Amino acid sequence: MISHGIKIQKAKSKRTVGIVERYNHTLVEKLFPSQDASDLLTLAIKKSRVSSRSSYPCDGPVGYEEEKLPPDISVRYLLELNDLEGRRCRAGDMNWSPKIYHIHMSLTQKNQPVLYWLIDNDGKELERSFVREELLVIPNDTELPSQ
Repeated sequence: MISHGIKIQKAKSKRTVGIVERYNHTLVEKLFPSQDASDLLTLAIKKSRVSSRSSYPCDGPVGYEEEKLPPDISVRYLLELNDLEGRRCRAGDMNWSPKIYHIHMSLTQKNQPVLYWLIDNDGKELERSFVREELLVIPNDTELPSQ
């Protein structure tokens, strides 16, 4: 790069780092637009008649009577803010765990959601439990990257 006369610049102030972070945030917003309910309803509000259908099938689990996930599936869990190891959240951060886990144990109680405990391939268990909405099921025919 030096032979072509290209000068490499490094951010030396908080202002330039902030500009780059804001650019990354704006880029993520434009590439992956928000899908909030308020954004989706703006067109419906302008119309005089709106036909709506449920986005969930009627035969799915209602309330706390849900099916348990089988123990032989691979999952990733939804990261929390404290899983980011003390640093602040940025626009391009991962939402799901980088490692693949399996369901080690599940607990079903009356009128409560099913709780799942996860274990990785090395036999290490996670300390906290998860509900179904916090787990991303990975299909068996998915080719996983090397870890």
